[in-house]
Formats: sequence, C-alpha cells, structure tokens
Amino acid sequence: MDWGRAKTILIATFLLLNLMLGFELWVNRTGLSGSGSQSDAALGEIKQILAIKGIAMQAEIPKEMPNLKKYVVKLEEAVGRGEAEINPPIKIAGPVTSDKLKSAVGNVIPRLDDYVLDPLAEQKGIYVLSQVLAAYPVFGVELRLYQRGDELYRYNQQYVQSISEVDPEQPMLSAAVAFRRLLERDDVQGPATVKEIKLGLSYRPIDNSDGLAVPTWRVAIETGGESTLRWFYIDAFSGEVSEGLKPASEAAE
Repeated sequence: MDWGRAKTILIATFLLLNLMLGFELWVNRTGLSGSGSQSDAALGEIKQILAIKGIAMQAEIPKEMPNLKKYVVKLEEAVGRGEAEINPPIKIAGPVTSDKLKSAVGNVIPRLDDYVLDPLAEQKGIYVLSQVLAAYPVFGVELRLYQRGDELYRYNQQYVQSISEVDPEQPMLSAAVAFRRLLERDDVQGPATVKEIKLGLSYRPIDNSDGLAVPTWRVAIETGGESTLRWFYIDAFSGEVSEGLKPASEAAE
C-alpha cells in the first residue's frame, strides 16, 4: 500500500468534511437552507406546514438579519417605580398612538420617549408600551397605562439601564429559520392565525435587579377566539423556543 498517497487522501477527506460542516453551520445561521430560508422554496415549505396544521398567516416574515449582541441591564427603581396614580386623570380620545400618548402624559411619566406602543399586547382598558434599547423593543420591560372611560388615571412602569455588553455583535438566525423551529413544535396546531413576527430583545432576570436583554424573535399566534393570543419567543442566536414571558416586575420577584 502506498501510505504516502493514503495519508494525502485521508487529509483531503478531513479537509472536505470540515468544509462541509462549516458550510452547514453557516447555512443554518444565515437561513439559506431548507430548514427555514427566505428563498421561495423555503417559504413554500413553511406555507405547506401552515396548511397541514391549519394555521393562517396574517404576518409578514421579516427579512432583516442584523448582527446583534446581548446586554446586561439593571432595573432602575428611580424611573421604573412601579404603580403610580395620574392625578388629576388626563383625558384622551380616539385611536391611541405612541405620539398621542406622549403628547398626553409626556410631562407626567418619566422617559416616556424611550417607549413604543405594543398594539397587540393591548388589553381592555390597558395600553402596553415596551421600552426601547439599542433601537429594539425590550419584551418584558413594560409601561402599562390604565384607562377608565376617556381618562388615563394610573400607570405601572418598569425601566432598565444598559450597564454592559456581552460579547461582540454576531450573526443571528433569520426570522424564517426561527419561525420554522416554532412550527415544528407539536403543541403549535390549528385552527390558529399568526398575527405578528417581530424582532426585539427579551428580558431575562439574573437576580433581583440585574438581567440580560437577549436578541429574540417574538411570534404572536391567535388561538381559540379573537382575543386569545399565545406569545412565543425564539432566541435569535440559539433558536431555543419558549412560550410566555414574565414582565420585569414579576421576574424580579
């Protein structure tokens, strides 16, 4: 046997294998594979899964894939002071928007400009706003405004301050990859309707005051009636799926 030639073939085989594994990892990261790419073929696969499960699609699958990072954050008691009365109550009428809320109570609620309205999270008589960090909403860090009649009379506020960054920016999973991983769960079945797929940061507590803000795809699925939403959160780095997310006020307890 020509051991020199065999050794060369063996080395070449290992190099080829490493290249294949590296390519597979890159494909899974960028979402170019059949596991959930933004290509027509992959989106066609997602449509097939939706049809088989009886799930309607009202949301667009985002195409954005920025490099993101995690943040260590701290709950600020001086700003996020929990529940407080608006005295006297402030009248507000008509369809509510972020700008209208800021105009109405911007002088009452501290750092209101750092929040954005989350229309799907709205409940009867309660407007929900998410704090914005690094240009993305932080799911779980909320400002809740309570309305009675045509008046805003109370609010409950949480606020986090970024104190450090974890690792450099890194590539994330595409929305299509994350969404397909969610659809593969046995407990996600129709009849249901996908209302939203949104990129943000999810708050994860570390102790009573510190936590992590982790890049996350949030998916809202309507089930069992027009007012029932299931909220799913897919880690934009690992692809780990979880359902539900406690607000920072509860997570810190």
